[in-house]
Amino acid sequence: MAKTTMGEFLAILRKSKGMTQQDAADRLGVSNKTVSSWETGASSPDISLLPAIAELYGVTCDELLRGERISPAEPPQATEQKREKALAHLLARYKNNVSVAAMVSYGLALLAALLTLILAFAAFQSRLGFFIGLILLAASLFVTLLACRRAAFLVSQDDFEAEATERFFLYLFRIRGRVCLVCAAAFGFIFPHVFIPAHGGMKIGYAFLFGAIGAAAVFLIAGFIYLLVKTKSERFPENERKYLRFKLINGACAALISAAAIAAVCIYNSVFLHADGIVSLGLSYEYDSLEDLETAAESCSLFAEYEYSLLREEPLPAEGEGRAECVYLFPAEGNDHLDEDDFYGYDYRTAADGIELTLYRYQLNVAGTDGETAEFLAADIRLQNKELSVRREDWRYLLTASDPAEPNPYPDLYPWDVVGALIISAGAFAAAIVIYCRRRKKYLAEHPREEKR
Repeated sequence: MAKTTMGEFLAILRKSKGMTQQDAADRLGVSNKTVSSWETGASSPDISLLPAIAELYGVTCDELLRGERISPAEPPQATEQKREKALAHLLARYKNNVSVAAMVSYGLALLAALLTLILAFAAFQSRLGFFIGLILLAASLFVTLLACRRAAFLVSQDDFEAEATERFFLYLFRIRGRVCLVCAAAFGFIFPHVFIPAHGGMKIGYAFLFGAIGAAAVFLIAGFIYLLVKTKSERFPENERKYLRFKLINGACAALISAAAIAAVCIYNSVFLHADGIVSLGLSYEYDSLEDLETAAESCSLFAEYEYSLLREEPLPAEGEGRAECVYLFPAEGNDHLDEDDFYGYDYRTAADGIELTLYRYQLNVAGTDGETAEFLAADIRLQNKELSVRREDWRYLLTASDPAEPNPYPDLYPWDVVGALIISAGAFAAAIVIYCRRRKKYLAEHPREEKR
């Protein structure tokens, strides 16, 4: 008969037996949709099912792979060649599936880095961007590891040649290693954002500077672990493992030199807590009048729920801006259901006779007006431990609450200092690479290697 695809051949065999797709599915222990997808060419049967399918339809596995009946007159040698060709095609398809999964993983790692940068620059949410990026990196690893595991299982279930199987497993090892290295570098790139306060974002220059440092550091650590695992794997020949040990030792020396330079840059620039590198996003609340603003700022459910008294109050300055501390006592006697959990987020302490709550009364100049002043008690939970400012825009009054700025530990740090530190770091890294390349060249001249499998 003329050669057909495997799907068409399966459909012809089923019909010749007078069976429906449901009949075949029941006999093979799969769903009728699976049988349908085989016959339409949307998917192919797993290798482990081929013997059962061949027995059901009264053909051989070779005939299923070829998609046609084998003529009795055909020489055994030709049959074997066609079988090997079919198996090689199947192995190539498994490799292609793993390669596609790896490409998806690379894309997810890149997306993790880009999304973190976008959230840091556009939304001032560096920390949120880091955790979202972390989820994408976990998904990236999962995609490749799952694809490699499935491919390894399918290959181990079929009768491939030992050498071809071994090459395939080495290919899977390298794919997993590359994906892990890329994800490690992406993790190092986004890791600095976890140190930024909530509602804050890192400036673009610092994000790329510290991101590059983090990516290089984590990549070097992951590469060291990857080479160490390869030297212990018996899948690689002894001469290649010996070369890997050479790379491990000399690469570690180069990494230490580079790490020392990177550490110098990090320490010199106060790494992630440099105040100039952080942009804080204030939360603004709009009001129609100053009276509405003051009323909203002083609203507090604690005052409505419990009995209280004013213990002490500092005076506000006679002129200009300032704040005064006010301490209120919520006595245990008379407040039957007094609960510390209700004071979460406030500055309070538990005393012998109840709970003492510390609030602040503010006197702020209203920006955008001619000498207008706002005076209010900051009792709203949203205003606690914040820097407050009031501004008038058109007809609205805006009350902005932002995180306190971190003090700059190096006020005399100028951009050229950063450039100088980077030049030193790049010089140390280049020197380490040159030393490594020279030693590698000498080693390869003394120890010829077999062709890499």
